[in-house]
Amino acid sequence: MSSIILFLFLQGYDYLNQRDFSEALRYYEWKTKVSSQPDVHYNYGICALAEGRFEEAISSLRRVLDTKPNASYYLGVAYYRLSKYDSALYYFSRLKRDIKSARYYLGLIKLKQGRIEQAKRCIDSLPDSDIRTCLSGCIEDLDRLQSARERFIKGDYKGAIELYRKVSRLSGYRQLGCARTLIELHQYKKAKNILDSLITTISDSSLYSLALLEAGRLSYRARNLRRAKKYLKEYLTIRTSNTANFLMGKVLSDEGRYREAARYFRRLPDSVDAFLFYKGRTDYFLGFWGRAEEQLMRHREIFPNSKYADRAVYILASINFKRKEYESAIDFWEELVRNFPGSNYIKAAKIGIGNAYYNMKKYRKALSTYLEARKEKKSLEQDPQLNLKIYETRYRLGYYRSLVEALRRYLRDYPDSPLGPRVRLRIAQILFNQKSY
Repeated sequence: MSSIILFLFLQGYDYLNQRDFSEALRYYEWKTKVSSQPDVHYNYGICALAEGRFEEAISSLRRVLDTKPNASYYLGVAYYRLSKYDSALYYFSRLKRDIKSARYYLGLIKLKQGRIEQAKRCIDSLPDSDIRTCLSGCIEDLDRLQSARERFIKGDYKGAIELYRKVSRLSGYRQLGCARTLIELHQYKKAKNILDSLITTISDSSLYSLALLEAGRLSYRARNLRRAKKYLKEYLTIRTSNTANFLMGKVLSDEGRYREAARYFRRLPDSVDAFLFYKGRTDYFLGFWGRAEEQLMRHREIFPNSKYADRAVYILASINFKRKEYESAIDFWEELVRNFPGSNYIKAAKIGIGNAYYNMKKYRKALSTYLEARKEKKSLEQDPQLNLKIYETRYRLGYYRSLVEALRRYLRDYPDSPLGPRVRLRIAQILFNQKSY
């Protein structure tokens, strides 16, 4: 009973003077139901702001803007706390008199908006204090971070890391920047140590999630797919981003888990070169050739200078080959050979052309194409299969009396071929079928 009496008869401003905002808020919340006085709603707004009830604070303070000029200041603070910086700037600009702490918030807003020079002017106008010294130092660090990022984008990784290492106050961003740059310098072990330390010690949720994303990127670059999945999955439970979804899709794709990869790629827009290509590529491996073809043809149209252009053409040729539309397949593979002379897919394209001619029973054209493909120095791992195909084609052209003779000649000429056991088994199968035991 005594507490109720105290609550009813003790004035709200007494609670305010004691900085007991919780009790003051209870008092003014009750008072707003029985009074429309500006002071009541003004004080209720201040208490709600102090207690983190920002929407209630805004509603109450906006009612008294005409009679309480300082309400603009508290509205600016409330909108700042809600990260609605344009609204915060509007209300701070309405202030009739200079409030030093408003300049402090203005400086912070400019910092968050990346307007560093304007932030400097706001903070330099504050009186000397530890806060001003700290903020000035933070601005200098932001300058370094911005300059480092510009160098990073230009590919000047050594220059970038020198600037990142000079950042003193914003240590989390310094470490993250260093790790990101070390990844590009292929210093994976150093980058891993920094990111592991950040992930285990950082309390800032934004930095923590960025560290997880970079750890996932690093693990993928280092071909540690298991670790990459671990970090990316954790990141995607906290927030989502196209970068994380794309990386996760690539990890699963590299593991041959195309159905799972497709789930992540489908979340991505078609407006980015790599995203659209990987969507088409994944559908191809899933056997959805029509959809893959549609996406890759669109990719060719939207991104004619894509770094994936040769691969897109190769897949389009492969789709037509699988459909037994050999002339169209040859057209695509010849386009690849003609337009992408430095591509790693040249040899595979020439072999594809040869296979198309072989299946069309145009053995002379097939043989000449195979021999031309064999001259290519790249992708030597394809040579055993290519050489075997040459011997088979020669048999079709009458170079050998039988396929068995052609296969035995292959084994004699390439005794160390990794295809040796399969070729011997094939010879045995042919002889068995012919009952030539």
